Amino acid sequence: MRATEQVWAADVRDGTARIHWRRVRTLDERQALLLQDEHTELRWVTLQDMRDLDPVFAEDLELFTQMSG
Repeated sequence: MRATEQVWAADVRDGTARIHWRRVRTLDERQALLLQDEHTELRWVTLQDMRDLDPVFAEDLELFTQMSG
């Protein structure tokens, strides 16, 4: 993946972090790999799938709700 543009940035509610979202482009057809133990799974999800996650950043839901029209 290569980042092509920043889409949005927001501070999390408790002010402990700033989240950045970027559009990306795949560089080739290889399957994406998890790079660190922070993540356990990589997959596409629907907006409803995101709403069902726990925990989830409210800021993520706000952005993707806006993007989905």
